[in-house]
Amino acid sequence: MASIFQNKKYSTFGVEIMLAKKRWRLYGLSTRRDAETVKTHLEELQASFQTGSIAPNTKIWLANLWKKDPDQYRRIAEMGLAEPREECGTIGELAERYFAFPVNGQVPKDRTSSGRYGASQSLLKFLAKQQPGNFWYDEKAVRKVSEMKVSQLTQDDALKYYEYIQRVYARSTWGRRIKHIKTMFDLAVSLKWIEQNPFTKFKGSSTLTRTRDFFISTELAETVLRACPDARWRLLFSFARWGGLRMPSEVTYLRWSDILWQEDKIRISIPKKTSRFDEERGNFAQRYIPLFPEIRTALEEYRKKCGKKARSDAPLFPELDGSDSSSAFLRKQFNHILKKNGIPVWPKLFNNLRATRDTELQEEYPLHKVCAWMGHTAEVSLRHYTQMREEDFHLASRPKSKNREKHREKHRDASRFKE
Repeated sequence: MASIFQNKKYSTFGVEIMLAKKRWRLYGLSTRRDAETVKTHLEELQASFQTGSIAPNTKIWLANLWKKDPDQYRRIAEMGLAEPREECGTIGELAERYFAFPVNGQVPKDRTSSGRYGASQSLLKFLAKQQPGNFWYDEKAVRKVSEMKVSQLTQDDALKYYEYIQRVYARSTWGRRIKHIKTMFDLAVSLKWIEQNPFTKFKGSSTLTRTRDFFISTELAETVLRACPDARWRLLFSFARWGGLRMPSEVTYLRWSDILWQEDKIRISIPKKTSRFDEERGNFAQRYIPLFPEIRTALEEYRKKCGKKARSDAPLFPELDGSDSSSAFLRKQFNHILKKNGIPVWPKLFNNLRATRDTELQEEYPLHKVCAWMGHTAEVSLRHYTQMREEDFHLASRPKSKNREKHREKHRDASRFKE
């Protein structure tokens, strides 16, 4: 039970309560009526330990107390009758916390942090009334906005930002960014900086579009292979086109010991399915792919070129380190090879090579085997990778006969690249 006392020296009132054989006091209440209110709510909070629930009016009182008198709230939190709360931080501080916020208890990978950074920067630039993009913006204005309290961002600001990103970015881009922003402000709610997330009502799911699908036919693949300047690039392209590897993450960690010549298979480390903790210790998730003839040919050529360097513990491509800059440089090199040899650059440069191989393999092998080799589920394969080709329409329009297989061979190398 709690009791009220009067501090005659300062003409104020206080409340005293016993908790776990310890006497606690709250001071500085201006009237007895205020003291009666505090006493009632403290007794309700004390009783909540037995009932397991807090009355709604006491919850509202606590929330208002935090806004009006944070010091008094902290005193109640010290008693153990309320959850500890921080003062509302700035949007910049929230963004910094969100960058390092764990994913399934693990430190986020660089690609995840990069996506979070891009989303938070787009919000700050909007609030600072800057043009979209990464160049020619006023850094001082953005820094000033980042010092704004999270609680100062209104529902109207959130709505205007949501309308803005839909005008400026492609659907898949703004969909990812609004999802990041929603999660970032959910973090602010969990920190008790704000009561409600202003972005809660906005949908941020990215829409899948297949308009940029492109099938790299065997004929086109052989043209690219001949255009590759050396054995290294012929092997890289072979891994992408006939191995279906994720580029460049999965070739980065390939070692000569992963090439199991006698068993006709290759061991692939999968950074995409490995946590940051395990990746830093070299404990990767793994799968195996067959040593396809096209890859075997390129591997044997590359092994002869490497000579003594092709020892078992050595990486196949030591120049790749898994960083974003390394990935960007590899993509830039491949673009240059294609343009130099007059080969038009297809969309989603490496992703469509993987999708092409997934489509080919499904025509020859059961789906469960293809998924085991490619390293994804059947649902992901059908949703993101499997493609429809022009030859499929031509083949389906012919009656079943002996000539049908001939027609398949005739159109096997047809692709939209020629069109």
